[in-house]
Amino acid sequence: MYKNYNMTQLTLPMETSILIPANDMSQYVNEIGETIPESEFDEFKHHRGATSYHPKMMLKVILYAYTQSVFSGRKIEKMLNDSIRMMWLSQNQTPSYKTQKEILQDRNSYSKTDYDATFMRMKDDHMKN
Repeated sequence: MYKNYNMTQLTLPMETSILIPANDMSQYVNEIGETIPESEFDEFKHHRGATSYHPKMMLKVILYAYTQSVFSGRKIEKMLNDSIRMMWLSQNQTPSYKTQKEILQDRNSYSKTDYDATFMRMKDDHMKN
């Protein structure tokens, strides 16, 4: 006898946050991201073209990926499709690796090649405000 296994069974979408323990790294990254005031992201707003991904979501996704030692944009994009934690942090949005690259290179004045120094600058600047 086997346990019931039916791939055609209709299931409702589940709230992914209930699957993530309270002491998980993604919860900590979310808490850090939520402490940053919305006004800090005003410089990233633009009023032309298609709507963009929220910088706070992008920051959370990239920071969480870095905590998992994932630095490649393509691997981060794969995590967004595979990892429940990343799906929760991004609220099922899946920015491509090209979008991540654009955010890190063009729009984010903090980004440099040294990721540790970048994180420390972000932390220091946030503490000053």
